[in-house]
Amino acid sequence: MAQKSQKLGRRQPSGLGYGRKPASAFGKISLLLFLAEAVLFAVSVGMSAAARGKADTRVGALCFAACAMSVAGLVLAAAGFRNRETRHGTCAAGMAANAAVLACLCLVFVSGV
Repeated sequence: MAQKSQKLGRRQPSGLGYGRKPASAFGKISLLLFLAEAVLFAVSVGMSAAARGKADTRVGALCFAACAMSVAGLVLAAAGFRNRETRHGTCAAGMAANAAVLACLCLVFVSGV
């Protein structure tokens, strides 16, 4: 009788949906990089607008740093998809956000704004 109550009282993990997986650390870092590069991009656009389009070396350096951080965020988000034991929502959000900022930077560079 004691064995039967122990057997019914305990629930064994099945491996399918038992508990919630943690978010990917690479995805979190990718999102933090996105926030930093968005701030750099906004500051560089503001500095360029204040100088009436006559951008100096500081604006170029800020945009280059934002571009490098965007590429690093894309690489980290892609690396986060390799880990099967974490949720990939942050990786997907980081990849989309970093790709959007990189596209905006390329658009600004090509158009010459």
